[in-house]
Amino acid sequence: MIDLGIIQRYLGVNFEKISKKIFIHQKKYAKYILKQFRILDYKFANKLLPK
Repeated sequence: MIDLGIIQRYLGVNFEKISKKIFIHQKKYAKYILKQFRILDYKFANKLLPK
């Protein structure tokens, strides 16, 4: 069996090790979805709508 080192990506899930903690995220997939629906270039409002 071969040691391939620290896992970085598996089945579209990214793994990051930062100071003895492991973070799991899908940042690349989320960006892909936003780009696919052209949401990445939207300008978001800073104010909430009135009730």
